[in-house]
Amino acid sequence: MASIDPPAPDATVLDLYRAAWSGLRGGIVRYRLAIAVEVGMIALWFILRTGWSVESRPYLAWTVLACAIAMVSPTSGLVLLVATAPFFEPVALTRALGLRHILVGALGVSVAVRLAAGGWRQMPRSPTLILGIVVALITIGGVAHTLWVFDPDFGTHAAQTWITNIGGAMILLIVGAWVARTGEARPLVVAAIACAVASVLSQMELFHPGLISNSALSWIGFWKNFGARVTGIIPAPNAVATMLIVPATVSLAAVVQFHGRRRLAALVLAIPIAAAAILTLSRSAITALYITAVLFIARRRRRTAWIVLGIGIVLAVVSVPLFIQFRAAQEGVFETRTPIEWILGADEARITAWGAAIRMWADSPIIGHGFLAYKQLADAFGDTRLGSPHNEVLRLFAEEGLIGGIALVAFIVALFRELSRRPGWIGTGLLAGALGYWLAAMFNNPLLFIQVSAMAFVFFGYGLAAPIPTDERIPPAAAPPDEAVSLAPQTA
Repeated sequence: MASIDPPAPDATVLDLYRAAWSGLRGGIVRYRLAIAVEVGMIALWFILRTGWSVESRPYLAWTVLACAIAMVSPTSGLVLLVATAPFFEPVALTRALGLRHILVGALGVSVAVRLAAGGWRQMPRSPTLILGIVVALITIGGVAHTLWVFDPDFGTHAAQTWITNIGGAMILLIVGAWVARTGEARPLVVAAIACAVASVLSQMELFHPGLISNSALSWIGFWKNFGARVTGIIPAPNAVATMLIVPATVSLAAVVQFHGRRRLAALVLAIPIAAAAILTLSRSAITALYITAVLFIARRRRRTAWIVLGIGIVLAVVSVPLFIQFRAAQEGVFETRTPIEWILGADEARITAWGAAIRMWADSPIIGHGFLAYKQLADAFGDTRLGSPHNEVLRLFAEEGLIGGIALVAFIVALFRELSRRPGWIGTGLLAGALGYWLAAMFNNPLLFIQVSAMAFVFFGYGLAAPIPTDERIPPAAAPPDEAVSLAPQTA
């Protein structure tokens, strides 16, 4: 007896839209239109920045279009962000917000919609990602606290600063993980290229003052004189170093692992980035590069790695005081009166700020004083020079209290733990970069700069979510070759 199949249900308009979208997306992937759009948008951005100001209508139109692209494709939106992030961009909307921050917000909304629609099932069960969301929610509570306690003008400023600060960092962590979940590494490659270009231009300005700052490319930086230290793309050498740390360590790891043309390409990127990071004279950047070498040695010869690490510690103890004084001289810090001040150099202000942050926390240990409160209360607690405590952990304890501080510490520990478990060269590079980044965060406030977060946290997101291949020589099979750029090494 012949069976009779039940009639197919009538197609709805929603099904039609889904089919149309699926076909359109397939065509984009098949003909690489996404990459073409990205290249065109980046080239247009360069032209607009050279010929127009960030307050101009053409640049505003570019930002709106970039946000629309981010809503359709978080991968392409993230590529546009990391391609432009290493270069200075003045705020144009408020005293805290620029157009770049609007693109970060659009990326956050785009991924949040996808997660809410069921995409969360595709994400890895990562403790670090969960803790990142927790830190973001706690600091949102801190914003509400600030709005309640301080005057409306400062409260509004603090609310706007959240996305330029730790909120933006955690958004980019989640976005980076979402994009990386299929093995897509295009944002990392573009970020490294952008950092290499920014590094070359910054070093040209360092060795030939005025070559860039007095040219048509002067817009790439905010130029201050820090002597023999690389700066400009961010008007603070330590922030420049922190932005370059993770791309530098990952690029150097790629040089060690890759062969043939891929090694040459990695070397072309690694040399200018690492050189610029060193020339910032930042201790954390130099330490991160040294850690990269130690970790790679440890993968093969653990005893040798311990010896190399010990030698490095001895050299650091001997040379750090002289290094600090050399750097202080470059910044015009000459007036020292005691041996302790001679050793500390410019770090005396940091130690004062740490003490002020600790006193702030002791004054309100449970709930803190509110997001960005240190900027308003530093004078009252003994810091009359700096507007931030130059330590991200102490800042969270002072502003968000015990819960916020512990949440950030747990986030850092979980990040180290997960990256240390990632095998292969990319795991080594990311772990070294994370160690360098958070070392810098103990002496500075890199979360104040979305430029820094756009590099570090996108890389961290990749390390937390990208599939781990069973063989390092075989690219992950989670995405078709024409859909993803893989960072898995190939033999020559």
